[in-house]
Amino acid sequence: MRNYGISEESARRERLLSLFYQRFGRKSSLLLSSPGGAELIGGLTEDHFGKGICTAISRDLLFCADKRPDDRVEIGAEGTPLLSFSVYDLENRERERGKLVSLARGVLRYFRDRGFSFGGFSVFFHSELPQGASFPAAFSVILSKLLDILYFGGKLSAVDCAAAGTYAERFAFSQSDAFSEHVAIASGGCVYIDFASGREALPLPFPKGYGFVLTDLSDLFEPVQGLISVKKEMSAAAAYFNRRLLSEVPFAEFEEQLPRFRRTVGDRAALCALHFYEDSRRADRAAAALKDGDPARFFRCVNECGERERELLGDCRGEDAAALSMRLGGLLLKRGATRLNGSTVLAIADEEERTPYLREMIRLFGRDRVKIAEYKE
Repeated sequence: MRNYGISEESARRERLLSLFYQRFGRKSSLLLSSPGGAELIGGLTEDHFGKGICTAISRDLLFCADKRPDDRVEIGAEGTPLLSFSVYDLENRERERGKLVSLARGVLRYFRDRGFSFGGFSVFFHSELPQGASFPAAFSVILSKLLDILYFGGKLSAVDCAAAGTYAERFAFSQSDAFSEHVAIASGGCVYIDFASGREALPLPFPKGYGFVLTDLSDLFEPVQGLISVKKEMSAAAAYFNRRLLSEVPFAEFEEQLPRFRRTVGDRAALCALHFYEDSRRADRAAAALKDGDPARFFRCVNECGERERELLGDCRGEDAAALSMRLGGLLLKRGATRLNGSTVLAIADEEERTPYLREMIRLFGRDRVKIAEYKE
């Protein structure tokens, strides 16, 4: 998380400061930037305490903000209506579900329920993130950081901000991006988390010379129902063993019971449970590959995870567009990887291979959908 400071020169910063003044009639006192995040392995295992790897990316969300003397929260962006509500009005309204106002209320509700005190503030923001690539996570994490600076005295850790973010996304959308993705956004860099052992993020070295291509398919591809289905099946699998979490079921026990399990719970639940075990192991293998300086082995793990997740989400609307992008990635990127990240196709490529892949994505899906990003420490 980066605090720009008022003295730093930037055309984007100056425009945002100007828009803040136009909207609120006063100068901003604070500029904050949050990187985006990319889930690489293990996002579907989090709810059952599996393992995950995520990374921060350079496409960011920029906040221009100031404290208010009253209880009002004001949030604006260019071309959108101003959101305004009281810090005492944090109920989750059905008509607001899935909207930015609900996400903001969720962050404030998280801290209010934990005894934090805060007042009003005004925010104007600009996002370089595709809507399908960690925008909600980046927004909720940077809003947590803003509250920490304005009201909490710098007490929050990256994990605290990440926890608030995942709570807010579930509050607003009934599901969230991976907790490890929130941690990567809050702390920067590439991180590994074993959810069964706690929420401590372990930093990993990311392959040097590699960047990202983001192809935003958010208006074509809606994976939410698929995600809900996978999580439901994993919960049904755990319940078969009278456990709450699949992490509490040893793989040997699952394998031994598999014939009776599939007759009782079904093949899809078996596939989802198997993905949990496979991806947890895959996260360990990928982390070891990064520590060993073996990017080829790491990218194989990312590709495997992406393909297995796409298979599980394969009944989602627009899946063919995502499959086409990933299949082309397999053909064009001999030294990198492609996978779905929400409704965005994420490609990891070195400089030589990134240019032809980028050109092909623009040719197929249009320039406005395709963006490049760098690894963000």
